[in-house]
Amino acid sequence: MVSPIIMKSLTIFGILFLCLPVFVLAATGSGNPPSPSSSPNTGITYECNAGKPGDCTFDDLILAVKRLTDWGALFAIAFSVIVIAWAGFNYMISGDNAGKRTAANKMMFSVVKGLAFILAAWLIVTLITNGLGVTVNTFLS
Repeated sequence: MVSPIIMKSLTIFGILFLCLPVFVLAATGSGNPPSPSSSPNTGITYECNAGKPGDCTFDDLILAVKRLTDWGALFAIAFSVIVIAWAGFNYMISGDNAGKRTAANKMMFSVVKGLAFILAAWLIVTLITNGLGVTVNTFLS
């Protein structure tokens, strides 16, 4: 049985490890925002392929939905890896405690079911966008 102090330390370490990329990216950036003349993007509206804010077509809408779905799928995959690792860790430290082992199994199967659901949603959106004739070159397609 792992003591509560060790579990708390591991939790804090895990949270800091997950936040590390944010700190590194913030520290390595130049810190200077781009000047308005160098970028036509306003940051408020979605920038379409036409280049003018707000001058979007149906293809731009489909492209935005596809990009959002791709980003969500990528986030779900990354998060599921972390939760699967946590469930595996809990399974390994469960020892003779059947309750903790059952909770770890339940967590593992819930993650797998959720990941299957997210990937099925991504597949549906990809099939619809390809059927509408909008081709998107993204990380998953």
